Amino acid sequence: MRATKKVGALLFITSVFLMNLAATVITPVLPYFIINLGIDMKVYGGIGTATSVVNLFLRIPFSTLIPIIGYFSSLALGGTILFVSRIFYVLSSLGIWALYTFIAAYFFSSARFSFIMIARSSIVARFTPQTRRGMALGGIASIGTIASSIGPFIGSYLYEHTESFTAVFAVSAALSLLAVIILFPLLRNDIKGKVEEAGFRGLKDIAKILRFKKLRNSLIVFAVDAFSWSIASMYTSIYLAQEIGATPTDLAIISFISSTVGAVGFAAAGYVSDRFKTRKIFLFISEVFGIVYFSIYVFSRNINLFYIAALMMGFVMSFWGPIATAYITERGEEISREVIPVVLGVRSFILGLARTPGGIVGGILYDISPTLLFQTALLLVFVSSVLILLLVKE
Repeated sequence: MRATKKVGALLFITSVFLMNLAATVITPVLPYFIINLGIDMKVYGGIGTATSVVNLFLRIPFSTLIPIIGYFSSLALGGTILFVSRIFYVLSSLGIWALYTFIAAYFFSSARFSFIMIARSSIVARFTPQTRRGMALGGIASIGTIASSIGPFIGSYLYEHTESFTAVFAVSAALSLLAVIILFPLLRNDIKGKVEEAGFRGLKDIAKILRFKKLRNSLIVFAVDAFSWSIASMYTSIYLAQEIGATPTDLAIISFISSTVGAVGFAAAGYVSDRFKTRKIFLFISEVFGIVYFSIYVFSRNINLFYIAALMMGFVMSFWGPIATAYITERGEEISREVIPVVLGVRSFILGLARTPGGIVGGILYDISPTLLFQTALLLVFVSSVLILLLVKE
């Protein structure tokens, strides 16, 4: 029995690794692909906003159905969506209805992130106690981030040696398909909850979740933070490529730095927050690093300083990602352990709602002045840090 659990854990970890690898292979070349398509930044922002709106209304239904679909089947569904997105990127790179297939690719790529993260976090939360949850979530995030540090180098190498976007997208598609296939043994005896835990019961739990003051206040703070980052996140790589003159290799190195720091920091920060039995201070520290990060984008024109910004982003990731998830699941567990997938879905929905206008707002600001965009993000992250101190309660 123990051996079976170890094999299952290994398959889960391997699939998570491959999904992150597949997702990030395209990271260093995507800005150049967007520029190559000749998409205006306001249009690009509009695409991001429109896809966010559609995906927004898929998140809560998906989270409530996880006990019916099965935990690992839900993760496999997320991986399948990732695979579909890469097929559309391949079609776009081949010039087959290039703009429309790009929009489809972007839509599915956006959808897979929420689906995979909700399913992955639900799996970890279901099988780990609160006393080790921060470290467990951090450990899984670290494994994914190690893959995320390797993926951009594979993508930049392929592009610089083949000068083909299609090759990069095809490799990403193959890796995502492999990640789904690896999960097949876990699907035979998937973990499922009782039917009454899902469906309409899950939807009824939403009102209960929103009435819980600790959760409600923290979700408000997290929403402000999500909007703060969303206005700039789509444009950082494009800014570096267009304004600073970064090459695909530069972008890969920047991604590698932030991912490597995150890979080490996720588990370490999770472990320390478990030991000290606190999450709030780590969330605040994350925002402090975010302030330094955006300050570099506002004041620097030297590519070398953006490597330091990447270091700051690694710390932002370390002190936020798994710790914020641990905090939310712990507050949800104060209601009931069985509502954790719904809590994660509600969080995903609210954060998605907050991010929805971010793409188009960021595009408008970027077209006015890239510096104005990053100044606005800097101010908003500062506001988020203050709200954490005032509203987030352990």
